[in-house]
Amino acid sequence: MVSSQTNDISVPYACPSNVPNPIPLRLEGLWKKAYSDLQNKNPDLLAQYEKILLSNAELDDPNNENQKDNIDIDPRLETCVKRRLEAIEKLRCKIRIGGKEMEVKKQVRRVVGGILSVKDIITAAVSAEPHVSIAWAGVLFLLSPLAKSFDQDEDAINGFQAVSDLMVRYAFLEKSQAKIYSNSSFTVADSGHAFANLIRSKTVELYVLILEYHMSLATHFDHAGFRRFLHDWTEIDKWHSMLKSITSLDESIGQYLATFAGDDIQKILKELENSQRVVMDSLSVIKENVEVDTTMAI
Repeated sequence: MVSSQTNDISVPYACPSNVPNPIPLRLEGLWKKAYSDLQNKNPDLLAQYEKILLSNAELDDPNNENQKDNIDIDPRLETCVKRRLEAIEKLRCKIRIGGKEMEVKKQVRRVVGGILSVKDIITAAVSAEPHVSIAWAGVLFLLSPLAKSFDQDEDAINGFQAVSDLMVRYAFLEKSQAKIYSNSSFTVADSGHAFANLIRSKTVELYVLILEYHMSLATHFDHAGFRRFLHDWTEIDKWHSMLKSITSLDESIGQYLATFAGDDIQKILKELENSQRVVMDSLSVIKENVEVDTTMAI
């Protein structure tokens, strides 16, 4: 089994001693805000999306829709994500299609490696904030049609990998937020707070785009009736233009983060890079081991 354990990145909230009145950057709760924004924009679409994600999940009671209690998102999505995470941890870089073994594409293997590198972070996040689950449920749901797609879908697979990499990075940044403080370039406290709020608001915009991207990409594969439910909302292959918007906004947020926290951001991302390298090396060893005979459908 590939280990998903990462170095403990939880640290006490310690302010940098060389910066007067440093301002923290709080990144929790942003998926909830993104969910709310998308719900206000198109509640029927979001409701159908949740149903489709749950209809393809192995749940103890898939027909029970009365579990929401006082929250606006179905809590079964959390169970869906956790079970799928456990399933891909047992993955051996192969899937079965029509009874035949096929090696998954390198992009999908990279997505799996990225997810495994922050598996514990994702698990903790969906437990603490139910709205995070719809984002990761979408990723885990799309792994199957993408892994089974053919060469003509190379652009779709590359885009999915790029967005998944981005999600892993933001999950790691949120977990590491205790290390993110404003640097000495902010001499006025209010300007630092305003900049932190700008980063948060732009990240919410990014998360909304990611959710819409997953829905649009799903129509491209005509998987599980997505076209039947969502064709009125999205054009086929709309994900092309959406991907450009996502990468552009991500670049802007990256610049904002660098301005806000300086080199600390790069140090945090280096930790993530090291963690991912360990997992990808493990996956490579498994791929090269011809004696491995355990396979599992994604």
